[in-house]
Amino acid sequence: MTQVASKIQGQRERRLGAAFGLVNVFFSLSSRLLLVPIILHYLNRAEFGLYQLIGAFVGYLALIDFGISGTLGRFIARYQVLNDSVRQNNVFAMCIIIYSFLLGIIGVVGFFLYHNLDTMFSKSLTPNEMADAKVMFIILLVSICATVLSQAFAGVNAGHERFVFSRVTDSVCMLAKVGVVAAVLAMGHRAIGIVVAEALVNIALLLLNAAYAGIVLKVRFKLHYWDWTLFGEVLRFAFWTFLAALVIQINFRLGSVLLGAMTTVSLVGVYAIALQINTLYNMLPTTISSVFLPQITRLVVDGADGEQLTRTIIGPSRYQLMLLGCVLGGFILFGRQFISLWAGTEYVEAWATALFILIPVTIPLCQTTILSVLFAKMLNRERALITLAFAVICGVSAVFLVRPFGLYGPAIATGLALLIGHGLVMNLYYHYYVGLNMWLFFKKVADRILPVIVVVTIAGYSIVLLPVGEGWVGLTVRLILFLILYALSMWLFGMNEGEKTFFRSAFLSSIKGRFALVSLEEKAK
Repeated sequence: MTQVASKIQGQRERRLGAAFGLVNVFFSLSSRLLLVPIILHYLNRAEFGLYQLIGAFVGYLALIDFGISGTLGRFIARYQVLNDSVRQNNVFAMCIIIYSFLLGIIGVVGFFLYHNLDTMFSKSLTPNEMADAKVMFIILLVSICATVLSQAFAGVNAGHERFVFSRVTDSVCMLAKVGVVAAVLAMGHRAIGIVVAEALVNIALLLLNAAYAGIVLKVRFKLHYWDWTLFGEVLRFAFWTFLAALVIQINFRLGSVLLGAMTTVSLVGVYAIALQINTLYNMLPTTISSVFLPQITRLVVDGADGEQLTRTIIGPSRYQLMLLGCVLGGFILFGRQFISLWAGTEYVEAWATALFILIPVTIPLCQTTILSVLFAKMLNRERALITLAFAVICGVSAVFLVRPFGLYGPAIATGLALLIGHGLVMNLYYHYYVGLNMWLFFKKVADRILPVIVVVTIAGYSIVLLPVGEGWVGLTVRLILFLILYALSMWLFGMNEGEKTFFRSAFLSSIKGRFALVSLEEKAK
């Protein structure tokens, strides 16, 4: 393939990859919404809690990946541009050797943890639950190893800019997971059956990624020499990716482990529902912020000052706040009814638990475009250290808050860490060290939008009281009325003229039946 043809292929893959990325978000949201009620239909609260507990516990072993997959993709892409197949194969071989070493560590750590499950969870698990936990632990350990190795081949595919294949296989595997889990449960298998089904899907994804890298991309395992300079560069780049993943694990999964060790697995199940809602909530703003990295990188390279960068990120942040404000307001008003219908009345405590996390996490979610600034300025290391410090504080606080507050303890700890760490300290860092004008940012982003969100949420309580029933039909009617109220209020009182122009253009494009990409950078002012 010539250089020109390769460039055209790369552009096509990026465009289609972005489109399939949106499809992936939809499939991910849909699969999670479908899978939870299916599982809860067959498992009681204790069984579901046990499944979530062991999943959260074993999930920490996936951190041993150390972010090597993303690093591998970065270096493969570099040598792809240089048309250096020797170094491509060499870096792939080096990473596979590193992965083999990491999988050995996972096996050793897993062996140690397996033989200490009785000690760690002796006060919260019955003998039968402990027996099931050990079986699930082994299966999940195999599943984690398959996932970690699959990420290596996914990194190769990404480095070759084969985004379409990755997006399609991810979507197919999401749908397959729902179907396989539903089939396994329908055949009478319980929590162990679920982890077996998930392991099979993960192994299938590994085989697909490996086959594509080997057969289509013709990547070969061939170590020409051990490049110590490259090895050090890989580890340095991967370390900060690892820290970011560790922060997420501590903030959002440690609570499940603590509840499982200090209370009962039933509470773990309720907490897991709250975390599922948080995961869905976190997916929403990424579709907006992900398209801004190239533009922000160009601005940084061209020497843009903090004021110019600040005004660039204000626009997408306003759109994110509009979206998140609608979802958060709706969840405050109708979340209890939704959880009762979606998961069951025994999980309604997840509503308040989720709110302890959703309200403070809204601040960093409206600022995800700033991550592009940090990445372009190579300042992601400092952010990783700050967020890690608050994640450790969160973990320590959660230990002391579980006893007095039970289910709400870990959620309160996470909420406080998000509010103080991300809401206060990180914004001071953005303002005084990154050079962004955060006073201007908050003033412009909240202008007119935040008052509309607050007023509509308060006024929306009247919709809750409407006598339209407590089933799905009643909930749907209430949600439609709330969306109409929110949209009208935001249009009349919240949006500026640039934002109205953007939505008019998007609406007219959809009416004409054609796909039009309207630039948020030009419309958001």
